[in-house]
Amino acid sequence: MYDLKNWDLPGWAIGTSYVYAWDAKPSSNPIYDQSKRIRESAWNADIMYTVQEGRAKGTLFKLHYTRYDNHSDIPSYEGGFGNIFQDEKDVKFNVIMPFTIF
Repeated sequence: MYDLKNWDLPGWAIGTSYVYAWDAKPSSNPIYDQSKRIRESAWNADIMYTVQEGRAKGTLFKLHYTRYDNHSDIPSYEGGFGNIFQDEKDVKFNVIMPFTIF
């Protein structure tokens, strides 16, 4: 994450990441083509704001976007790959508030 306080934006931060994976193998069950391999990639971007003062000090607001790409034509959860799915886009908005019980 990159803190934007040096840009006169205290409490704001941004970040991004990327991953590429290859050679995922199917289940070892012989009914599946053991020569099949999967390639996949994903990237995400985040923007966050943390309240700096007042009663809500420390509360974090986070917007998170993910784009996942399965570079195969195998249908979701099939072909011996029981935990893969096809392309996906996600948008999440989180609010995290600190509190004290005692």
